[in-house]
Amino acid sequence: ALKTASQALHGARVETQGLSQKQEHSLRDAEEQLEQAAKQASYGKVNNQKDSVEERALQEKLEDLKGRLERQHKRRATELDQMHDELKRLREQLKGSSEEGEMNKSLDQIERMIDDLEEKGDQSAISTDEIKAEMERLREAVKR
Repeated sequence: ALKTASQALHGARVETQGLSQKQEHSLRDAEEQLEQAAKQASYGKVNNQKDSVEERALQEKLEDLKGRLERQHKRRATELDQMHDELKRLREQLKGSSEEGEMNKSLDQIERMIDDLEEKGDQSAISTDEIKAEMERLREAVKR
C-alpha cells in the first residue's frame, strides 16, 4: 500500500503542470516520507500499528494535496475561459468600427497568449495578470 501511494504521489508531482514551488516541495516531501516508511516497513523496523498510523497520515496528506491541485487547475481553467469570453465580447463591440483591424491584431495576440498559458501553465513566459492588464487597456480603447 505504501508503494502504491508513493507511486501515485510521484505521478501526481511529475505529471501535473502549474504547481507552485511550495506545492511541488510539499509533494516531494510527502513522496520521500512515503518511500522511507515503505523501506522501514519492508525491513521490519516499524510495527504494524505505527506503520498504519503513519500510512494513514501520509495518505490523508496525499489526498489533501491532490484536492488542492484539482482546485487550482479548475480555477485557472475558469479564469482562462472568462478571458476567452471577454475577447469575444470585445470583438463584438469592435465590429464595424474604424479601429477594428488594428484592435483585432491586439486581440489575436492576447488570444495567442491565453492559448500559450493554457498549454504551458506556469512555465509560460506571461502571467494571467499581464494578460488581464492588456485586456483592460484594450477595453478602455474600445470605449473611446
